[in-house]
Amino acid sequence: PALALGMFAKNQLVFRVTSASLALLLLAVASVWQSAHWADDRALIDRALAINPRSFTFLSNRAALNINDGNFAQAIEDARVALSIQPDHVAARLNLSAALAKSGTHEQALHVLQEGLKLNPGQTRWIDQLVTLHMQRKEFGEALVLARSL
Repeated sequence: PALALGMFAKNQLVFRVTSASLALLLLAVASVWQSAHWADDRALIDRALAINPRSFTFLSNRAALNINDGNFAQAIEDARVALSIQPDHVAARLNLSAALAKSGTHEQALHVLQEGLKLNPGQTRWIDQLVTLHMQRKEFGEALVLARSL
């Protein structure tokens, strides 16, 4: 029985290692596949914006792509234009806040979300983002107050 238990444990360990390796491989494939499709997404969004340059949805989507690419200045511009068209667009405000935070202007990132909450005080995604920004800044009291409001 002890030998059988040892064999079972070895096989189980091999299965775990194999499962972990397979999971990592799948994540790598998904990442490569996604990055290839971001280029397709950008081309489609650019074409849609050529037809309708005032589409706040496509501007916000392009802002998200620019954040993923590290083009924070372009993401900020796209998100600001989207918000000038539709000030209460949830994703555009989140994208603007994220781009500002990633570019190092945390105060502006906070302000963007606080201004949004004046338009829509119950928007939980903006509150979540504010909590996250306050936590990153180690402003735990502010984060706790906001988290309790959810």
